[in-house]
Amino acid sequence: MMFCQFVLFVACENMKSWHKQFGLIFALLLGLNFCQGQNKWTGYWIDTIKTYTQDLKIILHFESNYQNEMTLNMYSIDQSRTPIPIKSFQIKEDSLLFSSKTYGFQFKGQFVDSNSSIIGTFKQGQVVPLRFTHIDSLPRLYRPQTPQPPFDYDIEEVVFTNKKAKINLSGTLTIPKNYQQGIAVVLVAGSGPQDRDETIFEHKPFAVIADMFTKNGIAVLRYDKRGVGQSKGNYLSATTFDFAEDAQAAVDFLKKDKRFKKVGILGHSEGGIIAAMLAAKPKTKLSFAALLAAPAQKGDSLIVSQVYYAALASGLDEIYAQALANQERFLLDMLLKHKDSILIKIDEELDKHKQNLPENDIELALWKNFVPFRDIFPCLSPWFQTFLTINPSDYLKNKKIPIFSLYGSIDCQVPSKTNNDLMFDCLSANDVWFSLITLNNKNHLFQNATTGTMKEYANISETIAFDVLTMLKDWILKYK
Repeated sequence: MMFCQFVLFVACENMKSWHKQFGLIFALLLGLNFCQGQNKWTGYWIDTIKTYTQDLKIILHFESNYQNEMTLNMYSIDQSRTPIPIKSFQIKEDSLLFSSKTYGFQFKGQFVDSNSSIIGTFKQGQVVPLRFTHIDSLPRLYRPQTPQPPFDYDIEEVVFTNKKAKINLSGTLTIPKNYQQGIAVVLVAGSGPQDRDETIFEHKPFAVIADMFTKNGIAVLRYDKRGVGQSKGNYLSATTFDFAEDAQAAVDFLKKDKRFKKVGILGHSEGGIIAAMLAAKPKTKLSFAALLAAPAQKGDSLIVSQVYYAALASGLDEIYAQALANQERFLLDMLLKHKDSILIKIDEELDKHKQNLPENDIELALWKNFVPFRDIFPCLSPWFQTFLTINPSDYLKNKKIPIFSLYGSIDCQVPSKTNNDLMFDCLSANDVWFSLITLNNKNHLFQNATTGTMKEYANISETIAFDVLTMLKDWILKYK
């Protein structure tokens, strides 16, 4: 497996990333092409890209207007129902070709089996065979926990400002009827371009949490990350520290509202790091913090752990999983050492590294498919380079408010096996009260799961386990 594939466990843990997924999910394309008389292509065509960590259904949708002008959209349906327009494509008789120079991939295929299938290859460093078959419409995903109107609480669409960055952020504030508790919570999403609901595979975890809390007397503010949805700003240039400033702006917004006497924060994954940052401020404005699957490991170590435990959970043996982790460790060390010059230095460094490996080492085989530009370039973003250096323990050890930390025992993105004990040591560093719990058979989204791999996220109808919701609600209500 390639470097960027594992990077995205962190960078795109919500798995709805718009640009990159596993080196195979497409930050894709745009546009329109014109074709006469090609109506046999019209409709939806589906196949699945399979990797050892996840299965992703890919759908092509051809439409033809009254002038026989053809358009093509692509969907990564497990991640989002938002269409990805294709910029350029060619149809000639029974053949189809589309490509992207920007992201370095190409699909080439043709009709077979009396026009009932489109068979071809998707190439992006490695070649993936695909066989699209016709379906009548987009598949629907069953999400029974997603809140539906009418709602028995008040909903306010709000805008607040990060004055330092000079950007406005948009969110939803839900307030109980006959509100008396005075407790409010800011929800902070994990990494990736998350909307206010932290939408992933059509699950809306933050909408579900907000609904549960608000029905039980707790006001909730959730918001689109900068540059996402209705929020302004540039997502691609932002780092974890920028997102922390946005979260602080959300807290400040609530603290200015006289309806709210006590304001807390709940962060998921990277949002948990941000919650810890705010909880450690000398003059924090928070009353409490809840951390869901929050990393305690330093960023680079976390990514190596992700690689190792995801490989094991996917059925690979320990020797192969360790080889993948070793490969990732080498690449991260090179990135930390050389930073922006890594693409110049990597060939020389890699040759030295491979010379020190035994001839039969599995890691040697892994390097055969390594393409430096493809596998390293996505990791040169400001966010990623910053994330590698962040050590959450610097903040957790200096908490100023009570903290409630939850892990799932089979989480592969923030593995409890490497984070739980470290979190305990950090939170024990001072006398401020905390609670730390690891829940059996829960994954990174706190769904009841079997393996914990990302393959399960879309296939589980449950968005977040009810016992987790109840536990969080009961803990927060202690502060009324």
